[in-house]
Amino acid sequence: MKGKIKQIGIIIGKYLLLITFWILSIVLADSLTPILNEQGKPISTFFFEFIPFLGLVIGHFVMTKVFEKSTFDFVRVNKDNLLKNIVYGILFGLLWLTVSVIIICLLGNGKLNISFTLTAAQLLLFFFVLFINASMQELLVHGYLFSLLESKYSKLTALIATSFLFLLLHPGAINSGLTASINVFGAGLIFGLITIKFDSLICATFAHTVWNYFGAVWFGLIPLDNYPSMKLISVTGNSLLIGDKNGMETGFIVTVTMLTFVMYLWTRKQQVTRYWQKQG
Repeated sequence: MKGKIKQIGIIIGKYLLLITFWILSIVLADSLTPILNEQGKPISTFFFEFIPFLGLVIGHFVMTKVFEKSTFDFVRVNKDNLLKNIVYGILFGLLWLTVSVIIICLLGNGKLNISFTLTAAQLLLFFFVLFINASMQELLVHGYLFSLLESKYSKLTALIATSFLFLLLHPGAINSGLTASINVFGAGLIFGLITIKFDSLICATFAHTVWNYFGAVWFGLIPLDNYPSMKLISVTGNSLLIGDKNGMETGFIVTVTMLTFVMYLWTRKQQVTRYWQKQG
């Protein structure tokens, strides 16, 4: 028992050391607020995301080089299938979002508001910024910590523990109630299962980015602070189904689609595991 407690303590200590790099970079970004704000909203938003992301990357580099001696690939780049994993990530994110939005519009009173209030340059910039934001979240949850838990315990342990962490990184969801909390926890499961299935953090990052980018910037169905939205879709109806003022992630429809995709990915994960066991 003491050995297990010690091992858990070491993992927690390593992770706290990792996020120290992240917290220090956030403090640095905050100290530059007056300068960054002078550059305008899109540019300042970019640097407020990029500086903490860079600090987290440096933290991962230090932790894997100093403590793990690079015994595992914390970003799971999977260079042989990089392009395929990017495409799969984009398609998966689009599929999950599209299915959810279609059902919400069918069960609610959905209307299209075709008004492109953002320029192509702005849309491209905000996609890139949200990609950095998603990369940062995925590194925090499914990067070093996920690989550490997976190597010391099991994939299932890593999946459950990091999904709870993913929820804690979204306090707004917790404040929005049980359904939103379940949905965000489920999103953590989805991105974790994508990471396992494709052995690629890049794939999960693109799926995460697409969900946030189109759901928030294009459709306005996911409220994100500091990001504008064209709000191309407006929906009214039963808030328990379609979500309330805090977005569609507070609705039961997203719960159903989330559970569907979790079950699909879990089934595929089991198939992949059995394949590699046969090869071994």
